[in-house]
Amino acid sequence: MKHSRNKAPRTKAQNDKKPESARLLSGRLTASVKTNAGKISEVLAVNHDALRLKREMSAFVLQNILRVPNDAYGLAKEYTQFESRYLNAWERQKLMEDVVGAYARTLSNLLARSRFLVQAGWTFETYKRAVVRNGRTLGRKGEVKPGTFRLSAAKSTMARAAEILVQCDLSSLDLSKFNKTNQALLTRIASDTAKWSRLLALVRTRQDRLIFKRIKLHEFTTGTHRRSPVESCSCIVHDASNGAFQWFYRMRIGTHKQRRFVHLPLAFNNRYLAPGDLRLDAAHLLQVKRGGQINILLTREASVPVFKEPGEILGLDVNTKHNLFATSRNEAYDYDRTHLDKVVDALNRLDEIGTRNFTYKDRAVLAKNVRRTESVIKRSIHDMLDAFETQSVTDIVMEDLSQFKGSLSSRHEDFDVKYTRLLRLLRLGSLKAWVAEQANKRGIRVHLTQAAYSSQQCPKCAYISRGNRTTQEQFCCEACGFEHPADFVAGMNLERRLRADVLSKKLHEFDPFGQARPKMVPRAELKGILTSEAWGVIDLQTHRFEQHRPPLRGRHLEETPPIAANAV
Repeated sequence: MKHSRNKAPRTKAQNDKKPESARLLSGRLTASVKTNAGKISEVLAVNHDALRLKREMSAFVLQNILRVPNDAYGLAKEYTQFESRYLNAWERQKLMEDVVGAYARTLSNLLARSRFLVQAGWTFETYKRAVVRNGRTLGRKGEVKPGTFRLSAAKSTMARAAEILVQCDLSSLDLSKFNKTNQALLTRIASDTAKWSRLLALVRTRQDRLIFKRIKLHEFTTGTHRRSPVESCSCIVHDASNGAFQWFYRMRIGTHKQRRFVHLPLAFNNRYLAPGDLRLDAAHLLQVKRGGQINILLTREASVPVFKEPGEILGLDVNTKHNLFATSRNEAYDYDRTHLDKVVDALNRLDEIGTRNFTYKDRAVLAKNVRRTESVIKRSIHDMLDAFETQSVTDIVMEDLSQFKGSLSSRHEDFDVKYTRLLRLLRLGSLKAWVAEQANKRGIRVHLTQAAYSSQQCPKCAYISRGNRTTQEQFCCEACGFEHPADFVAGMNLERRLRADVLSKKLHEFDPFGQARPKMVPRAELKGILTSEAWGVIDLQTHRFEQHRPPLRGRHLEETPPIAANAV
């Protein structure tokens, strides 16, 4: 039995230096159900020992939580305190790094949402002109717009110092270990005893409330751990002389003189994924699922996508109330709402139990509903892209939904569920990745742009105002009087941001394949770019884009043509 693969093994230099276009995807090989029961029991023993180590390491890291932000590397080296008869030093080190990384992400998210700020004043917006609708005056020139009062915050010297110290262990504080900037700031405050005492009291209060009370013990439930062909002596091997199975996973069990090897036959579908397509010389994960299924999780390099020649561009807006997608061509695409109604009912039943009282079966039901919903949404995307290909669409423009960090407390009328929960059910943040994955396989580029003002800007005169959205369903421009269903207005604006040369260059960066990604433009600056630079409109009859300078404010446009039939 020898180590081989269909392709020549990659060298270390090739692994370290990948082309910019290379992207790693996951691949899974599963141990055959015909595996000897004795071998399975040995693998389960290794899995149980790895789970024990992860739980012990988790408790240790929680006790030293303040070392995570400043000394994560040193904390990870404490793996030497934990012994195992099955895992060697490299495997235990990687386990410790994974546990420290889990707590680091939790701590980082908490600190990012809790900043030290001081009140700087109030900001508000006023009407630049009188706004009259249906004979009723909504606001006069100079009056404050309703709902625009906002508290503005600023950082003080004490606030900056508190953000530095909140991640430190105050019992062993050494100012000499900080960089020169932070050291100078803290030394200046420490020279004033009263200020320093006030600062330490503030930091201790925040640590007690934010860190010690809110960060709970990470209770790991699986013994999944990393292995390597070199450090672990565990790898995929090929035996062409075997009649039943030719691919095996050679797994090391035990350490030092007690180590031995077991060979697990692998089952896979050669039509979709063959072992030779995977990076067999790289580190991988060993996973044992409930029920005894043994998986080896590896990586593979994605093929370089081939895109079509530039042709039709389409703006695609994501919605939740009446449809899932709305295009700049006045077409809407929806998902199976009957299925989602059943999922919401199942979740409501689980809510009565309470997440803390979930059994394994309850969690399995929840996971199954999530997978089904994902499958339904992906099928809707597949059908939508089929329609786009018949229209010769080569480029799609979408909002970068990862920048949305707000929460919605209102409820969806059809499902009687909060919009925040509905967005999580639909996995709104993953939609762009799902669309891009399927579209790239078809040679269609997916461009991302900033979501700000896409539903508040008029596609005819570029005027931006919250008042343009008279209702959730209707858009009516306060400046030029343009009216249109609101679901399609955002798609028109998204398409314009890519088509207009000035907007495209100022708002986007482009990857090697020509796909746009949004630049980090401040919101105030973004509004100025959208309203003052060269721009264009979309002809609602021909769906052609015309680029020009904005017309004078207040010019009324011709009547909007009827909307195309819903493509649902």
